[in-house]
Amino acid sequence: MAQPIASAKVIEVDVNDDYFNPNVITIPINESTTLLLKNKGKSEHTFTIKKLGIDVVVESGKEKTLP
Repeated sequence: MAQPIASAKVIEVDVNDDYFNPNVITIPINESTTLLLKNKGKSEHTFTIKKLGIDVVVESGKEKTLP
């Protein structure tokens, strides 16, 4: 019998003009995780994880999903 596919965990990250919340994210190895970035600030912000090749811009008042 086939094993059910586990759904991806979603971590919401609030991005503002002077903070990220949460400011530390820990994702276990081999766990499917999606980041939902919500820019609540007045300016656009970048979200970068160099080791994973992630470098995105989130416009003010917008959201961006990173699978």
